[in-house]
Amino acid sequence: MSATRLLTEKQARELEVAPWDTLAPSRAKDIDTGTDVSYSHILIPTVTEVLGKWRGRRRDLLDIGCGVGRLTDSVINMAQDVTAIDPSRVSAKIARQYLPSSVEVLDQTIQEYSRTRHGAQHDVCLAIMVMQDVVNLRSFLTSVRSVTRPTGQLIGAITHPSFWADYWGYSSASWFDYNRELLIASEFRVSMRDYKVETLHAHRPLDWYTAELNRAKFRILRTPEPMLPKRVQLATGVSWRYPHFLFFVAEAIGGALSE
Repeated sequence: MSATRLLTEKQARELEVAPWDTLAPSRAKDIDTGTDVSYSHILIPTVTEVLGKWRGRRRDLLDIGCGVGRLTDSVINMAQDVTAIDPSRVSAKIARQYLPSSVEVLDQTIQEYSRTRHGAQHDVCLAIMVMQDVVNLRSFLTSVRSVTRPTGQLIGAITHPSFWADYWGYSSASWFDYNRELLIASEFRVSMRDYKVETLHAHRPLDWYTAELNRAKFRILRTPEPMLPKRVQLATGVSWRYPHFLFFVAEAIGGALSE
């Protein structure tokens, strides 16, 4: 089990983007070869299941934190217009090379995008495995809401706050407190591979997320907690006792943002 440590906000910001430049080539390879079973059997199926309800309707979609573009590619045919953004320049470059030219890929944070694309409005915003990797969740969600149509939706996925600390092995650490926001450094890994690259992970209790979504004027509609299929567990030897990821399906609501 990789070591974990608490970070100051300054230290956390140093790990917010830079490690993903290092990880990007390996991430592309491991997703393409199926090494990341969660990506193949949890993230993509759940996102496409939710978006599938909108098949055939005009939709403008923004993929926030698109990484190397593989998930973006899986939803291209489920929206009329797709834009993808990621602050990692290496990730965005790989995504740009992989995706069709009809998809605009920008190496920007959502805050930068909302400022430079003033007036941009999207029917659907994806934030898959992003919110637990940002330092300032409030700023992130405020920016997401600013580019979401009043009738639009946010589909997000995070590491499950109730179970991730146990899975990652830091729930018994003296500094761990479930009810606090904790900025943590840990080596990035997936079920079938260790990467030996330290990344940022922000632990926040469930109520923290729901409060910030409400503050940003999003109403939660669903909170899927998908499990890795038994057939995949048997085939790979990867064992899950509980869900590792939590999804939010939320709709934008009217009114001014809270201070």
